[in-house]
Amino acid sequence: MSIEQKLEVICGNIPELDMGWAKCAKTRFNESFLQGGGLGTLVEPASIVAAINEDLLSGIKSKMLYMVAADHGLLRNFDVSTFGSDFLNEASQAILNNKSAGTITAKASGVKVRLIDAGIKGKIEKHRHYIEIGKRISADITIENAFSRNETLEAIGAGVGLVEVGVRATMDCIAVASLGVGAELSALSLLGAITDLKAEQLLDNTDEKYTQKRTVINKSINRTNKNQNAIDLLATIGGADIAALVGICLSGAFYRRPIVLDGIASLVAGIIACELAPEVRGYLLAAQEGYDNATDRALECLQVPAIIDMGIGEGDGTAASIALNVLDTSMQLLNKLPTCKNVGINKI
Repeated sequence: MSIEQKLEVICGNIPELDMGWAKCAKTRFNESFLQGGGLGTLVEPASIVAAINEDLLSGIKSKMLYMVAADHGLLRNFDVSTFGSDFLNEASQAILNNKSAGTITAKASGVKVRLIDAGIKGKIEKHRHYIEIGKRISADITIENAFSRNETLEAIGAGVGLVEVGVRATMDCIAVASLGVGAELSALSLLGAITDLKAEQLLDNTDEKYTQKRTVINKSINRTNKNQNAIDLLATIGGADIAALVGICLSGAFYRRPIVLDGIASLVAGIIACELAPEVRGYLLAAQEGYDNATDRALECLQVPAIIDMGIGEGDGTAASIALNVLDTSMQLLNKLPTCKNVGINKI
């Protein structure tokens, strides 16, 4: 079976959620023995997980964060980064050495981390938490396609494979994040092409690289056309990292796993996954509320609930790890809080 045929099977067989389970979860929360006004924003994400699991009592036992990284060809021609050319390589080594905000937070939250190399320039020290899925760097999307259609399908397929391995290892909740300004600009270009928004509507004009980033995004958007399907759009102005994130979203939904999206690249990957299979949307949660123009616009497009609201403007897995911890806690409350009836109290 080809990768394209496998994706057709996955996209055509993602179960639509029975939201009756979510309604039951909300009823149970409402009937719980609580003082004050309830559990606020903890309720909606836990109710969605209950619908995904088709069970009010099964919690989250194994949490996995995939941090996907790749260099992008546009960085060769545009000065859009406030860091040096070796930033992604250095950031990746920090992740593997547990010296990044994302991995430190993940460890504190009981979240397993895997660094996914979708095209990092330079050599990465081998590590048990490092997985290489491709080493080709995308082309400069302002002047040529990032990858061929077949290469894009391969990257999506690699993302699918990551989830298949995780499911066999009893992973029951997924979070995704990305690294690097290349992923950010490709994601913003994709978002602009999908929503008809220009760079000026997506960027914060106080960004010190605003002018250069605006040029990249608008040039990239102008290379697309409305007749392109989601995969062709990815091949035109995406990247291997975003394609892999799309595969993770599709496969996660296929295997009925909640998927927590952290950062603009992950949110845009979620949007593209929903273009390919609308049922995916039911399995998606945003790690946090929007923290800038771009994430606000992406969440408006995606229409999924957010777990936390802390203004963590990184998209590197820090918010995802905290959100997974909060989601785990909300499921434990759903499972363990007694109802008023259990403790002999009648709600008025």
